[in-house]
Amino acid sequence: MNQPGNCRVFARESLLFCIAILLLICQGCKRTIATGTPSLSAADHCAKPYPNPIIDIDHKTAEAIFISVTNRSDYSEEMFRQAPDLPPCGLNSRSSRTWIEIYNANNIRIYGHCAVNSIDTLKSLGFSTRMDIRSGVYIVMNDRSCKRQYKSNTIHF
Repeated sequence: MNQPGNCRVFARESLLFCIAILLLICQGCKRTIATGTPSLSAADHCAKPYPNPIIDIDHKTAEAIFISVTNRSDYSEEMFRQAPDLPPCGLNSRSSRTWIEIYNANNIRIYGHCAVNSIDTLKSLGFSTRMDIRSGVYIVMNDRSCKRQYKSNTIHF
């Protein structure tokens, strides 16, 4: 004969068993649980090729120029996740998977952004006006995880 106390113990053990099974099933899906988006293998997130960035002037100040990637919505947020599995950016061990390098038209690197944590950051990428930019600038998006680079158009000021 079942007693009410035994039913509660059985129900609790059943619930714990179900939770344990779910945790085993989702062992490789930790990112899905934490963020709501599935975790992709290297092959999955590198399968999609992205277009080259299109840049334009966002705004200027006395000290800096800000450029915008106008087709930023063409890129996935996955490209800009924190990448502690990849080499750090100086002391920043939480740098992003994709780094943005800014070059003048003479192919000289003038600035870089290594903590780009969202496609929204691509709205306004700044660099100093003290740099030699008379010949124009372009950016290279360096996807370090997929070993791909995406070069933009050159803009002139």
